[in-house]
Amino acid sequence: MRDYRDRTRKDEGEIVTCRFNDGSELRLFYKYGVCHSHNDYGHRGGIAYEAEVHRHMPQPLQVSVPTFYGAYTDRTIGKALLILEYLHNSVRVNLTPEPAATISLAARWIERFHAANEARLLSAPMSFLNTDDVAYYLAWARQVTLFASQWHRHFPWLATLCKRFEEFVSSRLAPPPTVIHGEYTPHNVLIRGRIIYPIDCESAAIAVGEVDLAILGVADANCIFIAVGTPTMNGGAGADMQYVESAARSIAEHLRSSAIIVNKSTMPVGSGDLVSAIIGEHLRATSLSVAVVANPEFLREGSAVQDFLQPARVVLGSSDRAAAQRVAELYLPLRAPIVIADLYTAEMIKYASNAFLATKISFMNEIARICDRLGADVKEVAAGMGYDKRIGRAFLDAGLAYGGSGFGKDGRALAHMASEAGTHPELLEAVMKINQDQRHFVLDKLEMELGAPGSLRDKIIAVLGLAFKDNTDDMRDAPALDLVNWLIKAGAHVREAGLS
Repeated sequence: MRDYRDRTRKDEGEIVTCRFNDGSELRLFYKYGVCHSHNDYGHRGGIAYEAEVHRHMPQPLQVSVPTFYGAYTDRTIGKALLILEYLHNSVRVNLTPEPAATISLAARWIERFHAANEARLLSAPMSFLNTDDVAYYLAWARQVTLFASQWHRHFPWLATLCKRFEEFVSSRLAPPPTVIHGEYTPHNVLIRGRIIYPIDCESAAIAVGEVDLAILGVADANCIFIAVGTPTMNGGAGADMQYVESAARSIAEHLRSSAIIVNKSTMPVGSGDLVSAIIGEHLRATSLSVAVVANPEFLREGSAVQDFLQPARVVLGSSDRAAAQRVAELYLPLRAPIVIADLYTAEMIKYASNAFLATKISFMNEIARICDRLGADVKEVAAGMGYDKRIGRAFLDAGLAYGGSGFGKDGRALAHMASEAGTHPELLEAVMKINQDQRHFVLDKLEMELGAPGSLRDKIIAVLGLAFKDNTDDMRDAPALDLVNWLIKAGAHVREAGLS
């Protein structure tokens, strides 16, 4: 082997390229031992422990994990190292184009891993594993209670929830034992192609019973919130409801007491009836009373916490007025206006709100083009318009076009609903067309500034700010993606401009 290693530094380890005399290469990930603070609650075992987990658990079962090459202490840096296969071209499960579907694949990996290990848990080779007993989980529950105590005054139900966890957890943690393999969080689960690779084995342990906190919460909950993705359907304009439908079925199958189902996701008008029908079809305890309440969210990326704690309004809708009133009580500590309507109206308020905001953006972008031709200053125009209380200053900033996962998706879904209902959504269609045209207008303007069409060839163009808006790193439907692709096709050399 020559060029022993070509290191690319990482916060928690190194990517190491080993080059052999025959010209072949092997890329490895050298994982460092974690800092001592991670062991405060006894849920991590360190590099030596993680090495034992790799030797005795995932590798013999031939489930997909990074290939394990051993562990040693590097005296030059004074750290214990775990040597694993470097998973080139892998991504975290929540960063894929379809995170919900990817997380479903991860759930099936967990199911296979549990099934393969259950018969081996109490055998001698597995005796090294930590055991997370009832006392361990109660200690975590009390730690959460202490941490959350500052919120109890604002959210009294949180204290009740913490107390109920302690009441239920002891009875639920009973044999047979199961294995907890690492931490199943997006940070610790990768996907490459369609293969799942959990990468954190430090927290592997035997639990005294299979713990599913989601089902533990669903079984006896009074209010259950559905908050899953509703992306645009592949090849269509309508909302993809498969994740909502899956959540509704799972709730129905595990529900053991009467409850209110709260639709928090952005769902097409009529989705409350769909959820209600699925619950009715799959509910095992048919004597239970289940109401559905629409409660659309209005959180902005980059300020979601502030928007939740200080909402402009809370919108609720249901055919069961008493159920809507009960959900309204959850929001009383926020001291925000509460709008209670019927189910369809509440669902429509969300779509109408986003469509109107998108309309303001497209309107100002069209005004900007007119100002550009007539020599007016669009910024001053917007400022002058904003003083009129009937118009307001918000969303009057001309720019590249709107993007992200909200306005575009919801605009297409609303136009699709309108068409299916037999109406012609002319304004919505115009808003979406102006938004798409605006993206190319910037390119045309740049060519004019440089001289003429075709003048971008071999020019070096710096791009500052790629996300679809400030205070976020979200690249979904970001206008910058179209602009960068068009610049490259025009022969320009694109560079990302960073701030030091």
